[in-house]
Amino acid sequence: MKRYKQFARTPLARISFVLVVVISLAVTIGSSRPKTAEDQIMEAFGLTSCQMTAIDQLDKSEMAITMSGQNYTIDYDFVSNRSKNFRLLVSTESGGLEEIDTPPPSTIRGTLRGIEGSSVVGCVNEDGCCARIQFPDGEDCYIEPINKKLNDLAFDGLHVVYSREDVLARPGTCGTVTDLVDAAREFEENIDTAASTNGTLQVADVALEADFEYFSIFGTARATLDQMEMVINIVNEQYERQAGIRHRISDTVVRASANDPWTSFDASGLLNQ
Repeated sequence: MKRYKQFARTPLARISFVLVVVISLAVTIGSSRPKTAEDQIMEAFGLTSCQMTAIDQLDKSEMAITMSGQNYTIDYDFVSNRSKNFRLLVSTESGGLEEIDTPPPSTIRGTLRGIEGSSVVGCVNEDGCCARIQFPDGEDCYIEPINKKLNDLAFDGLHVVYSREDVLARPGTCGTVTDLVDAAREFEENIDTAASTNGTLQVADVALEADFEYFSIFGTARATLDQMEMVINIVNEQYERQAGIRHRISDTVVRASANDPWTSFDASGLLNQ
């Protein structure tokens, strides 16, 4: 005890002690601060900034939304990216596949009323609207139902609005080799020329499959299908407009059981399987 008192008399020890107390107090205060609604949304969606909005579903062809303090009306139509032989197959507990009744497409395309050159692509279902909105100047923003990731009645009916710049960078690198990246960049730079020299729309049939981990994020076969079809819809809107290419969905498999054939968590490993 005597040695401790002698040590505590030194200026450095007193400064260190004060710093430790201040830091500890700051950590305690910070950890006890209740999370705001925005904090919860940003953490759930991986964002640095966001807005909240309610969507007024006026009817099955238009809806009202507020973004950055401005009111907009979205005019849209339901569209299908499915082939005429489309099937939805869901896995059973034994690992087999069972075809189930195909729900109607939830995918939409539209525009912001009165804004020429704008586009809205996504899906509308009982959970709300999930879409990418593009303005004529190329600026993108995204809307998603908050309860897609936060099961909280306080957010029922509300949507999150964010831009590409608001999304947190995720760890990891692209496995594509440099020469292919350069080739893709060159294609993007000349994509308008490619579209203008090809007057016909080229159609490619694709099959989709969701592993059990992907299914687990959305919880039902219908919600998983909606998510996958929305991605294809967004991709198609760009490819049709810029390159004259459309992807048409044939079979879709949803692995609703952990008894699936996929054991790898690595992209290359999954591709090989």
